Amino acid sequence: MAPVRRRGVEARAFSEAAVLFVRHNEPGKKLLARLEKRVGKGKALSILAHKLGRAAYYMLLRGKAFEIDRFVATAH
Repeated sequence: MAPVRRRGVEARAFSEAAVLFVRHNEPGKKLLARLEKRVGKGKALSILAHKLGRAAYYMLLRGKAFEIDRFVATAH
């Protein structure tokens, strides 16, 4: 039998991280504003949370520090 995954817990953690990232970070606010123009506020936060999750995965995988300039520059 396959193991049970608790996917919702991780998703909520990155959603909260996205809100805190925007609250305390000027480049994060600009990134969210750009995304909001295209898709609306709720979806923009979801996109940002997913992007933070991917960044965290690759930081752990490669053992590198978070690069804010690279993070906000790669958004559409």
